[in-house]
Amino acid sequence: VIPSEEHAAKIAAARDAIGDSDFFLIARTDARAISEKYGLAEAISRANLYME
Repeated sequence: VIPSEEHAAKIAAARDAIGDSDFFLIARTDARAISEKYGLAEAISRANLYME
């Protein structure tokens, strides 16, 4: 699992590359499934960050 800020930057770059096309970008986090270190609250926090 990469840092949430790094992943958010990658999503933003993909969104910028898409521009006004009809392409649909889907992002997800597996943080909760990968490790007990990341709980549900972290997964929700990441998802909210990625939506920005």
